[in-house]
Amino acid sequence: LIRLLRAIDWRQENFFVQVLGEKRWLLAPPSAYGEMYVLPSGHPSGRQSALDWPHVNTTAYPRASAAVGLLETRLKPREVLYCPPVWFHGTEAIGPGPNLGLSFWSESGECLRQWISE
Repeated sequence: LIRLLRAIDWRQENFFVQVLGEKRWLLAPPSAYGEMYVLPSGHPSGRQSALDWPHVNTTAYPRASAAVGLLETRLKPREVLYCPPVWFHGTEAIGPGPNLGLSFWSESGECLRQWISE
């Protein structure tokens, strides 16, 4: 099991393509910002949540609760996930063996939306 820190992209749209293995995605909408305990920009992990999703210590982080409303999905090879700007996201590699995915970021996403629709 490999975890990635919970990040937030302020202006970029993220298109993620799963190539090998499976990946679990946890997403939280911008409305959950107040409950996410975002680390300050000067911190080495600035703009990321201090929470360890989905194993949140609600004693240490009392504003974090089930009310955050995490969305969960699993990506298999050849599946694509779109993550809009300002959505928190965290990932976990699932299962044994290699796991590979590719991310494409765009300030507007327009070129990628056009490419996908063709």
